[in-house]
Amino acid sequence: MAIYKCKMCSGELEVTEGVTVIECEYCGTKQTVPTSNDENLQGLFNRANTLRIKSEFDKAESIYEKILQAKADEAEAYWGLILCKYGIEYVEDPKTFKRIPTCHRTSFDSIIADDDYKSAIQYADSVQRELYETEAKEIDRLQKEILALSQKEDPYDVFICYKETDESGQRTQDSVIANDIYYQLTQEGFKVFYAAITLEDKLGSAYEPCIFAALNSAKVMLSIGTKPEYFNAVWVKNEWSRYLKMMKKDRSKMLIPCYKEMDAYELPEEFAHLQAQDMSKIGFINDLVRGIKKVLVKNEPKKEEKVTVISDGSANVAPLLKRAFMFLEDGNWQEANAYCEKVLDQDPENAKAYVGKLMAELRANKIEQLPDQANPFDERNNYQKAIRFADDGLRNTLTDYVARIKERNENTRLDSIYESAAKKMASANSEQEYLAAAESFEAIANWKDSASKAKDCQEKAEACRKNDIYNKAISLIISEDEFKIKQAIPLFESINGWLDADDLVRDCPEYAETARKNNIYNKAISIGQKDTVESITEAIGILQGLSGWKDSPQKVMEFEDRIQALKLLEEERKAQEAARKKAEAERKAEEERIAAEKRAEQERIALAKAKKRKKIITLTSIATGIIIAFVIVLTTVIIPGNRYKEAVSLYNNQKYAEAAEMFKKCEGYSDSSKYLKTDELKWYVPGNTCSIGSYKGKSVDWTILTADGDKVLVATTYYIDYLRLDPGSADYEDSEIYAWMNGSFVQEAFTDEERNMISPSEFGKVFLLSHEEKERYYAGQGITWIGEGTAYAKALQAEKGNYAAAKWGWLRYSNYGEFATGTGDRELKYFERYIRVAMWIVPNK
Repeated sequence: MAIYKCKMCSGELEVTEGVTVIECEYCGTKQTVPTSNDENLQGLFNRANTLRIKSEFDKAESIYEKILQAKADEAEAYWGLILCKYGIEYVEDPKTFKRIPTCHRTSFDSIIADDDYKSAIQYADSVQRELYETEAKEIDRLQKEILALSQKEDPYDVFICYKETDESGQRTQDSVIANDIYYQLTQEGFKVFYAAITLEDKLGSAYEPCIFAALNSAKVMLSIGTKPEYFNAVWVKNEWSRYLKMMKKDRSKMLIPCYKEMDAYELPEEFAHLQAQDMSKIGFINDLVRGIKKVLVKNEPKKEEKVTVISDGSANVAPLLKRAFMFLEDGNWQEANAYCEKVLDQDPENAKAYVGKLMAELRANKIEQLPDQANPFDERNNYQKAIRFADDGLRNTLTDYVARIKERNENTRLDSIYESAAKKMASANSEQEYLAAAESFEAIANWKDSASKAKDCQEKAEACRKNDIYNKAISLIISEDEFKIKQAIPLFESINGWLDADDLVRDCPEYAETARKNNIYNKAISIGQKDTVESITEAIGILQGLSGWKDSPQKVMEFEDRIQALKLLEEERKAQEAARKKAEAERKAEEERIAAEKRAEQERIALAKAKKRKKIITLTSIATGIIIAFVIVLTTVIIPGNRYKEAVSLYNNQKYAEAAEMFKKCEGYSDSSKYLKTDELKWYVPGNTCSIGSYKGKSVDWTILTADGDKVLVATTYYIDYLRLDPGSADYEDSEIYAWMNGSFVQEAFTDEERNMISPSEFGKVFLLSHEEKERYYAGQGITWIGEGTAYAKALQAEKGNYAAAKWGWLRYSNYGEFATGTGDRELKYFERYIRVAMWIVPNK
């Protein structure tokens, strides 16, 4: 049986082999499921489905692609790609409570014509195919509805993409910057999409049509971020990734990443080919506005007397051309394009009409603005038609414009490489770093002073190389090691002429000889420190071989005096040892005499006691038999019988906790064991299990650990959930798990009657066991701690992917979470672990 996640609610689906369509028992939705039984593919499907539900469509899409690499005929994987491509999320209808699709990635392309949809239909069985077709029709209807609404939206010039709030719900710095840019661009006359204001008065259902219209019409997107994670936030990435896909189809669109308080290299990889802007630079907003103006020239006041129109001299089309270029000056791109089409209906080879269509396509009011375009337009169809039918003058003008754009872009590219190389050079402090900077400058050797800079870097790299060798050689000299000093000579010779390397080559032999004699001298002094005649004699021989180096003669005299002193000390030691041995022999002789007398006295006393003991044994043997018989009757009959009567009385008086304790003391007598199994007393027997409440649709089993009067300590027999201790707090009482246990868990798991059974403790109504409690009640009573999780808990654990923690559970600790391996080791509190909860209850309340 395979376990898959519901595509709508993420509930657990148990799918038998051969089944391709199933109904979720949690949300009641009928849905298709994969045909694969491979456990690895099952894990990939569940991971992709979880990411899609979280709206991380790009990540989910990449996992579906991996599944298809392994199993190319899996229809459900192709359907998963469709759900990601159109950003499908299933939400609950508040009226019908059914799960219906919503679209977060609207496209002009119909789902019915999509290749992945066709593949899903091709590989699906008849039951799957019917459900795919039904869902596709609903998604297609939803798309058309969104497109119809989006066409009612006014076109935008700029789309600002940013993260509005952080994890705590507070406004981000990004939103403040976006707000400033919005008002600056608005004052310049641009139509700007800024979610905080643009969507302020719209319902949630109207967001996607408005966002799609803005993404589709905006020629510039500003992606703003002050942290790498903000650029990759789910909905932020959803916007800029959609815009990048649109840019592939419409080259007039431009995306400008704007960053602050981070390195440009931390931007998403997808931005690597884009020119990013550092928002920390002075005058950033002014520079940004100026750059946007070059791409989007806004309307200027109309001056009829200065209108410039390109005319082809044809009486029939001249008025139409004039109207077209007047529309261009007014920024009415649609009408301008329409009038150019009217010209081409009459004159299909009219070059100026194609120029007009090109200007409308690029949002240029005047032909002189074409060189201000961000990207060359020579591959556009209208440009190529204009060149084909233009006269030499117009052709030269257009080709010159393209050449100017390419030259400007190339200069920008070269400037970027130059600036990067200059930064490398400024921060370099090693040979390799200078060589890397030199290589960058050499790549643009003809740009500015790059050739000179490359040469400077190479010279500095060579200086670093020689300095490294010089410093290494100096370290060998100061080591005061004869052989290391000799190794420094070829190093200095390899950098001949550098600093004082030549002088040091001549001085090294002298340094080596000095080091050699110093090492011999130090060795002799070290040997001479030992208090033996042999060592000092050896030290004297070594010093005499140094021919008067340093204070060798004086040291020799000192060592000879020490030898004489040692000899005198040795003679005195021998005399003292002889005296000690004599005294020791006399002491031992006296001890042996005293011991012999003591043994004789002990033998006499023992003989007298033996005669007396023989008489006593005969008298006491009879009394002992009587006492043993009485003890047996007392412990097996009288005491258990009295305890049994007391236990029955307590039971009849409904004092169940005391009765259970007394029955356990006389267990084995009469029918005590039978009483302990009754419904009233079974609560007070450690190791028994009971069922109280339900969680996630399943009843909760509890293991009885101990009793304290009427109260009983119980803990869940199985791990019931999989959570992290807390993402922020170090204190157990302030932790996320504490709040969950005593809040939503208590409310969800128990009825009012069951909650009335719970007796609050100093750790809350429901709590985690401590390490000491686990050892006392589990290991101490032979109850197993390491267990299995419920199906719900195991599903969460599998989703988190933390397989190493499969048998671990959280314990209570003052400042940290602690996992239950029996060792008491501490674990970082922000990792997820299984959870087993405990509580004190009054069973017969």
